[in-house]
Amino acid sequence: MKRVQKGFTLVEIAIVLVIIGLLLGGILKGQEMIMQAKIK
Repeated sequence: MKRVQKGFTLVEIAIVLVIIGLLLGGILKGQEMIMQAKIK
C-alpha cells in the first residue's frame, strides 16, 4: 500500500520552524559577539 503525501505534515512544519529559529538566533548572537569584539 503506497500513499502519496502532498504537502507537509504539521510535525514537519514545526521541526522546520524550530530549525530556522535556532539558525536565526545563532546568526544574530554571532553578529552581536563580533560587533562587541570589534568595539573592544
